[in-house]
Amino acid sequence: AREELEQNSRKLVDTLQSGVGSYRAPAPDPGVEEAPVSVGGDRTYRVKDGDTLSSIARKCYGEPARWKDIRDANPGKIGSGGGITPGTVLVLPQ
Repeated sequence: AREELEQNSRKLVDTLQSGVGSYRAPAPDPGVEEAPVSVGGDRTYRVKDGDTLSSIARKCYGEPARWKDIRDANPGKIGSGGGITPGTVLVLPQ
């Protein structure tokens, strides 16, 4: 299982590195909050329609290259190819 996880992680990294910013999230469900929120000491971000990991990193850190930090902090929340779904709450590492 660990080997399979590592292989899938490598595939995801390769896919993300070759196509970051190209995936557009589908339209959100009605009523989804769009503002970043803070829970405890951790910052979080609720994905909006059209967001990409790099656009979220640009909005929240001023550095699009920090998309990798967001990806690494949210295992299981980001689909293959970097896909993110509107309404998903992502942890934003400091």
